[in-house]
Amino acid sequence: PAPAPPAKPVATIDWARDLIVNGRTAEAFEAIAALRARDASDLRPLLLEAYLRLQIHEYTQAAVLSQAILEKDPWSVEACLLLGLLAKQRDDNNDAVTWFKRAIYAKPDCWPAHFYLGELLRVAGEADQARREYRVTLLQMGTDADPDGGLLLPLRLPVGDIRFLCNLRVGSADDVPDRLFSVRGKR
Repeated sequence: PAPAPPAKPVATIDWARDLIVNGRTAEAFEAIAALRARDASDLRPLLLEAYLRLQIHEYTQAAVLSQAILEKDPWSVEACLLLGLLAKQRDDNNDAVTWFKRAIYAKPDCWPAHFYLGELLRVAGEADQARREYRVTLLQMGTDADPDGGLLLPLRLPVGDIRFLCNLRVGSADDVPDRLFSVRGKR
């Protein structure tokens, strides 16, 4: 008799996160569906699906899922962060600022929300407030920052690059990258 096909692994949140991180989108959707079927009250699979939809540019679906999460858990920092990222993607900086502030209110030590808020404030010309957010980001990141910001979402943010930008912008919240590129162009 032919050997039995290998059993599919039991879907877990960590496994679904790993699939997302490794760009295995179809498998991630399958794992998320299995998790949602197993426990419809668990909001974590919904969060991962909303994040995955954001990553593959399905913005409307990501927003609908994030809003559904907030209806069940108004303090979901991840849902607020996702809605902030979606607003930023639409160039709706006012809405993005509101969502990042709400994420910070829900979880004051959410350094990714502080960083994104700092970037938006810098662009809006609010240099002092932007510098404050960059300082908070640096303090919260400490020496060994989690690239996911301690969140369920597999953000995998470039911690070293963010630390570098924050350090530069604490001294001046001007458009540092533009100045750096113009200096490089003169070589």
